Amino acid sequence: MFVGDPAYYKWQRNKKDNSVITERAVDKIKRLSSVLSTGSNLRTYWGEGDPRNNSKFTVMNLSDNNVVSNSYDGLYRLFKAAEIRRVLKKRNPNLTDEQLLKMTRDKQLEKTFSTFDKDTRNKIDASVSRQAGAYGMDDRGNGNINQADAAVYIRPALYKRIIQAVGEWSPKVEKAFELMESDTNWLSDPELYSQALETLIKPLKMVYFGNHTNSLLNLTIPVFDKMAIFPMFKVLANADNRIIYDRMNNAELGEIDMIAFESAIKVGSRVLVDAYDDAQNSKFNAENFNKPSTSTIKGSDIRERLDSNNSMLPTYIQDLKNLRLQMNTDPHEHTDRSFGTQVSKIALSNIVKDRVYGYNKGRKITGEQIINNVMGSIIALSDKGASSLKREFFNKDKELDKKQLSRFLKEQGKQSGLSTDAIMSMSYDPTTGEMIAPLSSLSTRKFIESRIVSQVGKKAVDINTPGGSAIQMAFFGFKKTHTLSQEDVSRAYNDGKPLKFLKDNGSMECMLSINFFRHVVPKEYQTDYTTMREWLLSKNIIGDKADPFAIGYRIPTQGLSSTASLVVADVLPAVMGDTIVVPDEFTAMTGSDFDIDKLYIASYWYDKDGNKIEFDETKDTSMHDIYHANNEKALVNRLLDMYNLVISDDSNIDETRAPLDNLTNILKKDILPIVQAASNAEAAPFYEALPSYQLSKKFEYTGGKMGIAPFALHSTNHAMTQAMGLKMDFGAYGSMFNLE
Repeated sequence: MFVGDPAYYKWQRNKKDNSVITERAVDKIKRLSSVLSTGSNLRTYWGEGDPRNNSKFTVMNLSDNNVVSNSYDGLYRLFKAAEIRRVLKKRNPNLTDEQLLKMTRDKQLEKTFSTFDKDTRNKIDASVSRQAGAYGMDDRGNGNINQADAAVYIRPALYKRIIQAVGEWSPKVEKAFELMESDTNWLSDPELYSQALETLIKPLKMVYFGNHTNSLLNLTIPVFDKMAIFPMFKVLANADNRIIYDRMNNAELGEIDMIAFESAIKVGSRVLVDAYDDAQNSKFNAENFNKPSTSTIKGSDIRERLDSNNSMLPTYIQDLKNLRLQMNTDPHEHTDRSFGTQVSKIALSNIVKDRVYGYNKGRKITGEQIINNVMGSIIALSDKGASSLKREFFNKDKELDKKQLSRFLKEQGKQSGLSTDAIMSMSYDPTTGEMIAPLSSLSTRKFIESRIVSQVGKKAVDINTPGGSAIQMAFFGFKKTHTLSQEDVSRAYNDGKPLKFLKDNGSMECMLSINFFRHVVPKEYQTDYTTMREWLLSKNIIGDKADPFAIGYRIPTQGLSSTASLVVADVLPAVMGDTIVVPDEFTAMTGSDFDIDKLYIASYWYDKDGNKIEFDETKDTSMHDIYHANNEKALVNRLLDMYNLVISDDSNIDETRAPLDNLTNILKKDILPIVQAASNAEAAPFYEALPSYQLSKKFEYTGGKMGIAPFALHSTNHAMTQAMGLKMDFGAYGSMFNLE
């Protein structure tokens, strides 16, 4: 399976003596699962003489764009303030949170820091540097944030070939495709916008594995790419990415079908091109791109050349036969989804009950009030859901409505594709007032049970909010460092400005598909992209003056840094599918990348005028408590308000913005060598075939995989015990061993 030049595979070496190879199979084994995973191969034969039978395409490899955070100074200051408060609290337990916050705000921060002895100051600086380091710069001046980790971009012509090869091409799609690549202002024309929606320029989850024989060098080069593919259409290319778009489609210099970042190239990386000059992305290297390609395809004429004097752009030939589609990325149709059970608990972790939250938002609310509001809202939502179930399946006499039960089960059966006989067996007999057969006697009884349990969970257990799951897309190319003619390009998204990772209220900016606003924008304004966007801007739901629109969270939700309070700076057209463009720092914070990683969105409810539905504190409570007196939408918004308050508060920003990998890096660097000492000896020939080696690798990979979910569950359950004040009862042994 693994053939070609072995130099293209990574080997593990002795850290003290780089000449000693300690393991040769590490890269091969790591990639094996992806290579063997299921997927759909592309159609590459179209009949005798069809030009589409030429399955070759051109690729350029980009260096990973490592950047430094624009918010680094602010993050460093917040991390430092948190460390100082920890030291102060340990030395002076009687200090209140309000006093601690005053001592570490604004100019008081450095004054308080200067009161510590030199050793304490050094320890604080070391801890803060470690926490903020993921957002900063290394010793060589390179940023520590991989802006487009595992991302790949393709030009429209290659996207068309892929869509044709998976059988999704049609005359309507072709017309939409041509429209999107034209200079027509279809985003503002309701009729044309509707036609464009016949196709989607959605991200594609794909893997590439195959060999390329370079006849010039007489080398067989193995290539393995594991990636998310983002189509680079004209509608997106209004900033620096317009330079990329124009170069990819430049027939004179040589068209480039695919641009792959080095982090997406797991095996077979070759000459890399830098996109920007520095870690601040202050200038795009247009001169690097605007050179003739070394490899070109013009019809059946395929050419590969060598660049001896750095006067050409290094490009390579790959084959569609080696490309495989791994995952369906079609956008969601529903406008709501259940709120994650893990995030609903994690967001309550480490809440200090007597701490006052909300100073950075002009609010004052204690941790205990936050917990009470969260639990009160959840209880009321559950009770209202249970009442809804009773109304659905029981009559006024509180007896089971078997006619309604039959209607529900038959509808579920149709949606699940059950046979006609199976569906009819769940019918209601009006003459007897009973089901035509006892449900327990049916072959579909397990299906019936699962559907009823599911409905109970959906109505009485799950917290349903507007939103869905969005595929993460890098901000790479959306920044505008070059002056472009407005006659050639449209308005740049977010006006070409970087997305803010740390706003004054603790939230972060994103750009979100307009699909996620279908429950917000009135139907009469959902005619085209421009009309919808202008309505959202006029209501301050998006833009510079907007408040948080949603909570974003990853699954598994392993900590507060797996969550984010999201302000939508700008919206993407619906043809982009379910896509979210996140700030550069987001991957460093969450440990994610752009290999079709998803961010789950839970957004607020709004009224028809674009106002967020508020929880009414003045409701009549003579019959119910204040939570049961409010409706479901107000309760959901109250719940999201409390969560947003916690995850964006500057008193615990060191937890919400501390990179998730900080702790795992410490474990790998300091703990793992002790627990699992690596061999420093030269690897023996054919050691990979030893049963002991095979067994150790099995434990290593299965153990790591099985350990993620239990750890995530442990974190969430621990958060609940904290919030509810649960403690272990040690009995008589508590005082004996000082456990209380």
